[in-house]
Amino acid sequence: LNWRSKQLNDYYYGVERKEATAWRPAYNAGDSVGLLTSLRVDYPLNERWNLFGVVSAEWLGSEITDSPIVDQDYRMSVLIGTLYRF
Repeated sequence: LNWRSKQLNDYYYGVERKEATAWRPAYNAGDSVGLLTSLRVDYPLNERWNLFGVVSAEWLGSEITDSPIVDQDYRMSVLIGTLYRF
């Protein structure tokens, strides 16, 4: 589970009255709880170098998805990288 505070949600997903338009009404978000899951795969190249990949999916809480600037109830991300051990 992924909890976000009212302050964090308002900063990223809120719409202040001075920013509101006819198609983007003012919105104040509250606390939210979402579900986050991920899968990581590591592939060692040698003693010091690894390749890795991460796929994540997050289902957003209703305080986020109710925002007029959010059009999906989930988000996906993919990360691919290298790791060097000293």
